Amino acid sequence: MREWTIDAGRPAAAYELSKASEVRRRPGRPPEYVFDGSFTMRLTTSDDRPGTVVGEFRVDGDGWYNYFGWPTDSAAPFLFTDKGTVIDHLSYGGIGKGRHTIEYRAIDAAGNVGEPRKFIATLR
Repeated sequence: MREWTIDAGRPAAAYELSKASEVRRRPGRPPEYVFDGSFTMRLTTSDDRPGTVVGEFRVDGDGWYNYFGWPTDSAAPFLFTDKGTVIDHLSYGGIGKGRHTIEYRAIDAAGNVGEPRKFIATLR
């Protein structure tokens, strides 16, 4: 006899940022973090079922990017700078100065996509 369990639950993602020089909270809007230089972001994921959960993020509505830490160290958070960091001829984390919307979400092993959430990062 075989049994099937349907996983219809959505996974979740949370973020942790390096210390901002200013945090702006406005009712009904995502939080805004102001940085005077580069900043880091770590994503963590959770689900109600066992299995791999992948975190993703995107900047300013661009394509979703799988979060795996920093390209040279999976234990390190992702680094954002105004010009980016070149590793093996690819540039990572370049967002330019100004105000940016960063969305994040999780996808579980069953393919369920968590609700995207967002925050604003301003790089001065």
